Formats: sequence, C-alpha cells, structure tokens
Amino acid sequence: YPQPVNVAMYRYVSDGAIKYLSDVYYTSPAADAGTSDLGRFAHHAHLAYQQRPDTTASFRAGFAQVQGLRLVRVDVASKTFAGAVTSPRELVRRYHLEYDQSAHASLLLSAQMGGRCAGPVEEGTDGLLPVTSCSRLPKQTFEYQHVEGPNPALSDLQGLSFEKLNETVHQLPSGSS
Repeated sequence: YPQPVNVAMYRYVSDGAIKYLSDVYYTSPAADAGTSDLGRFAHHAHLAYQQRPDTTASFRAGFAQVQGLRLVRVDVASKTFAGAVTSPRELVRRYHLEYDQSAHASLLLSAQMGGRCAGPVEEGTDGLLPVTSCSRLPKQTFEYQHVEGPNPALSDLQGLSFEKLNETVHQLPSGSS
C-alpha cells in the first residue's frame, strides 16, 4: 500500500461518559508521513475546557452521559518555515471564550482572539503552551433575549439564576389547531 500523504491525529479527553476533542495534530512530515510522533507534526490545535455550572445528563445512549465541560480556549501552534522537523511549535493564535457567570445556563458572552506575542512562545514537551499576556483583538460580544414575565427569576442554585417563566395565557382563535 502507498504511504499516506498527510495524516491528522486526534486526541480526546473523557468526562461523564462523553468524549471531548482535546487535540488535533496535522501536516505530518513529508519524509515520514505515517509517523505517530506528535512532536513532528507541523500544526497543533489544543482545546481547553472547564467545568460548567449547568451540567446535564442524557440517557439516549442507554447509559448516563453527563455533559459537564464547556470550551474556554483554543490554542493553535505551528512550526516555523525555517524550523526543522524536530523544532518546537510556536503560538500562532489563541482564542478565549467567556461565559455569563450569573446565568444558570452556559451563555457565551464573548470570543476574543490573541495573536503572536512580541517574542516566540514555544510549546512545552507536553504539547501545551504556557499562559501568556500577549495582546488581543477586541472581544466579539454576544447578547441574549430573555423571557419577560410577571414572575421573578428563580435563584438559589449555587448563586445562579434561572430565566423567568411567563404565565400569560393566550387564546387561540376558534378552528385553529
């Protein structure tokens, strides 16, 4: 069989019987396209998660699957054009996600992209990039429409509030179903 031309490798992390994508390695070296040495791949995207306050459980798979994580950061690193196959990858982009801390549901409030730092930021031998204070582009912000109703919002679940319930009864015209 011919050797693969380009290989992508995927890694996952398990939590609550659910698999979350954690790493994508792509563009394997031309001289050894079928390598499984992740340090030799030209590009790496790492997805970082945090515990979410609005954990949900589903039994659709025939057993409990608890969705307890939410994405908070995506790091993208690449080898330099002049770098050898064995040189470390460097930070290219970092995407930061922020959620509404006062809402019960995980509502995405902003996404923000950071670029390259003043100097190179190299991946560690564990494939992770260190914490940085590099400059970022302005945040892209999101807003959500909330239900208006006479009832106050429910609260008392770890200090988080639920949406209001609207008890207004609407009369349908006769003959409609």
